[in-house]
Amino acid sequence: MDSNLLGIYIPTYNRADKLTECLESFIKQLKKYNFPIYISDNGSTDNTKEVVYNLKKRYNRIYYRRNIHNMGYAYNCKKVLLMGNTEFVWLFGDDDIIKRGAIDKIVKELFKYEFLQINWEIFDESLKKVVKNKVIKANKDIIYLPGLHEKVLSVLSNSGVDIGYMAQIITKRIFLLKELSKIDDLRNMAFLHSILFYRAIVGKWGKLISEPLIRYRRPPAQKISGGVKVWLIDYSIALSKLKGVYSIDCLIDAMEKQINKLLPDIKRVFHFKIKKNGKTVKFLSILLIILPDLSIPLYRIFKKLFYLKSPLKNDVKVSPL
Repeated sequence: MDSNLLGIYIPTYNRADKLTECLESFIKQLKKYNFPIYISDNGSTDNTKEVVYNLKKRYNRIYYRRNIHNMGYAYNCKKVLLMGNTEFVWLFGDDDIIKRGAIDKIVKELFKYEFLQINWEIFDESLKKVVKNKVIKANKDIIYLPGLHEKVLSVLSNSGVDIGYMAQIITKRIFLLKELSKIDDLRNMAFLHSILFYRAIVGKWGKLISEPLIRYRRPPAQKISGGVKVWLIDYSIALSKLKGVYSIDCLIDAMEKQINKLLPDIKRVFHFKIKKNGKTVKFLSILLIILPDLSIPLYRIFKKLFYLKSPLKNDVKVSPL
């Protein structure tokens, strides 16, 4: 019998080989429950479609759609969330995998809570070498009572983690669709999923599963030409969208920690040194959260003044999370 308690929702683009590993890890565990997998392909030019249809022969609860061309991450994320009708949504990256027994552990908790926060571990690109074995620093599970949603952010901040990783939250689809209906403009929405999930959990019962259940594939070092823009500006826009349901102090604190984490990259790219935990970091954090509409114009001015003068602009690399 088909079950719609939990659905796996995967936005993908040109990662057929990694998507294969991802789906393989799920299929082995989902057969017991017959949970669906929804895949939205953002116009891949590789053999993603063939990979999905071959795996569908082994597990017929895989559902696939494809954009005619790349419409951007936020559009594809929205599309995949609209595909299913499951009670709970697990939005998952196309290049990561779940650990053995993960689904059994998650299903047991879904009957008790309205959202789950899932811990993860970081591996190298081959998924053979552990880089970090427990990202969220928690020795035991944590229960989140309704109204204590800011504690979810503080748990992340205290672990040196941001809200950007998409697979860290599982929650009810009805909550996500309610928040999705409030967003019309998808520009600069590299963290659309973060906005939706962290608004959706407000006032809900939740639990952190401290045992890592996901193996996150760390990509190789990549050029940072758009890195600072995404992880500073787009990230600040995401945090600013949480105003009204999270306190300003909580959001400014999260922004400060993000800027401090990015300082080495800002220095390498722009040759602009900012003191860690200094007044400039505090000022930028307040500005980006209180006046998010200024973030893009300010970034463009800053880039024009400093980035073009940097002799390292063509070869600076950064390793993501």
